[in-house]
Amino acid sequence: MIFYDIFIFLLIFLAFRHVGILKIKDLGNWTFSFAYLIKVLAGIFFIFVYSAHYGRGALSADAGAFMRESRIVFDVFSISPIDYLKLLTGIGESKEIIHHYLSQTNHWDVGNLTLINDSKNVLRVHSLIHFISFHRETVHMLIVAAISLLSTKHLYLTFKRFTSLSSVLFFWILILVPSTLFWTSGILKEPFMFLGITLLLRAIIDNSMSVFRKIIFGSLGLLLSFMFKPYILFCAIPAFLFYLILKYISRGRVIIASISFLLIIAGAFAVIPSFGKNTVTYISRKQFDFNNVGKGGIHVLSDSLYYYITPDQNKLLRYDNGDVYLTEPTDGYIIYFGKVKRPIPVKLKPNTTPWKLAFHSVGCESYIEPTLILEDPAQMIKNIPEAFSFSMLRPFPTDKGSWLKFPSFIELWLIFFLFLFSILRRRILSFDEKNIYFSLIVFALALFLLIGWTTPVIGAIARYRFPAQLALVLAACIIIDPKKNIQT
Repeated sequence: MIFYDIFIFLLIFLAFRHVGILKIKDLGNWTFSFAYLIKVLAGIFFIFVYSAHYGRGALSADAGAFMRESRIVFDVFSISPIDYLKLLTGIGESKEIIHHYLSQTNHWDVGNLTLINDSKNVLRVHSLIHFISFHRETVHMLIVAAISLLSTKHLYLTFKRFTSLSSVLFFWILILVPSTLFWTSGILKEPFMFLGITLLLRAIIDNSMSVFRKIIFGSLGLLLSFMFKPYILFCAIPAFLFYLILKYISRGRVIIASISFLLIIAGAFAVIPSFGKNTVTYISRKQFDFNNVGKGGIHVLSDSLYYYITPDQNKLLRYDNGDVYLTEPTDGYIIYFGKVKRPIPVKLKPNTTPWKLAFHSVGCESYIEPTLILEDPAQMIKNIPEAFSFSMLRPFPTDKGSWLKFPSFIELWLIFFLFLFSILRRRILSFDEKNIYFSLIVFALALFLLIGWTTPVIGAIARYRFPAQLALVLAACIIIDPKKNIQT
């Protein structure tokens, strides 16, 4: 079957050379084909990492789960094409159908803790790819690598008029940002999110497009952004608000725009208490759940209640064929799976009726201890410095974790040095360029903050923050003057 993988690769490779709509006129004829080759090499490295490092020779973690569970969804077609279409579109989908066909999946139904179940949408897309992949993970990677390259094309066309760099240099910078290259070339949510955001940005910013194309690109981009990692779109809202203030209210005066922006945000929390309360509750619960997964622990089921017990309390538990008994009184939490409802601290007593082991997490190697927010708005504000330190500065070479922390550490500081160097080599920006530049920075800060608030695992931070890092690279490309000496 490796010959089939090669055939699909060559088909897409040559399509980027010969199909005009896939190329960019001011770049060479083979540019996109060789860019696709680089994306594929990154995808091969992705499969290696998720097989050899995270797995035991087989694709594991999220990528492995998406392949395995999308195959289960695909298999529904051979049993009932009508039920498959119901699952694919969501029209007519019912609990009975899900229970009948998808009881062995973990990503199809995650409760109402998330606004959009983007994992379900990943399974839907990859179930379609199974029709032509013959269940070869390499073919899935080849297709998402092509989608990622098209996303980079839209990003290039959106921002090329805002930079003084040559077209070729700007394009290859966008291709070779390491975290973007890696995470958007794998079997994850990121390639589809990347396509949605780039289509939406092009519809908003690229004034060379017709109104009709703007509507098409904008609608499709908005849809994909909602379907895959909607929190990225959520972080884009402050950037868009800042852009409007900077352009129409402060007329390019950044300090006035910043003060106005902060006053509007504070006013929204003050005038609409439910908005502020729901935001704090949601972020707090996300942090609490991710913290439990990061440090590990036991979830047990007693009647209709789930209890969470920390790893250091494991010595107080006795196991008997899936039954769990507590031997001494201790503290725990009542957890509501799939719901935003607040976890409730509880005093647990030794039980005679067995608890059922529901979930056992061994923890993450790169876990870092956060300060829990626990639905306290004041604590969430106090956590801002900690949040930025987690998402913008980690990993340190001394942090726990595998060798993968070192490439992430190097890239992180190279991007920051590039950003600072671009300021030293800055040029005078036009009104529109200044608006775009500072809006990109606001987006990056918003995403860094959200990730730092909720994510206490360095490996996950490295994955989630790549759009913020890419935004900083774009900002650097906009402000830098390649022909200018360093200003003092």
